Amino acid sequence: MPSQDKFFIAIGTLSVFYTFWVLWNMAASVDHMVSVRQMQSKGPGFQKGIPLQGHWAMMYADIILPLLIAYLVAKYGQQWSLQQIGLMIGAGFALSFIMHLTYIEAGKHFPEAPTYGGRLTTAGWLHFVYMGLAFAAIGLLYLCTSKPTPFDIWLTTIWLVIHVVVGVHVPLKLLKPDWFPYHGIMDAGTLAPIFASAAILLGMTWWTLR
Repeated sequence: MPSQDKFFIAIGTLSVFYTFWVLWNMAASVDHMVSVRQMQSKGPGFQKGIPLQGHWAMMYADIILPLLIAYLVAKYGQQWSLQQIGLMIGAGFALSFIMHLTYIEAGKHFPEAPTYGGRLTTAGWLHFVYMGLAFAAIGLLYLCTSKPTPFDIWLTTIWLVIHVVVGVHVPLKLLKPDWFPYHGIMDAGTLAPIFASAAILLGMTWWTLR
């Protein structure tokens, strides 16, 4: 594939993912859930919680992830058939659905930008679609790509583990700001996603590079 075509594929991929990022920032702003000050202005039930700026994965890591995905799609996308893409999109949305169910459960205890009151917010639904597409691209790399470079696979694996660590709020659990409702990292809700995702990703790395 010509380099110019790869460039436009990368730009198109970035545009899709960054559109979702911008939209959920706008939705969280309308919902008064971007900053701590906005969240706490919503009333007594919102003095502790996780506004968008406290969701470091949604706010910051999800800016970096599209750069990786755009690079991978531009480099390997020509290998993937429509059938493989459709299958991985279905699997990606199934995984995203399961992940966001856990968000909903957490949001029943303390409000979060993507969920509170037992439901996803508009920002949460936008993130659901974003992650469905992200999971699809990741699955296509590991399962449907012929001879990817070890560098690309290990880069993806390492970044995704870091993304999970940030996603389960390890930095804020260690910093312990007074508005943040969860402290400590030696609990199942923190360790299980990290170790489970690391094990799965290492297994997929081995499978892809075998």
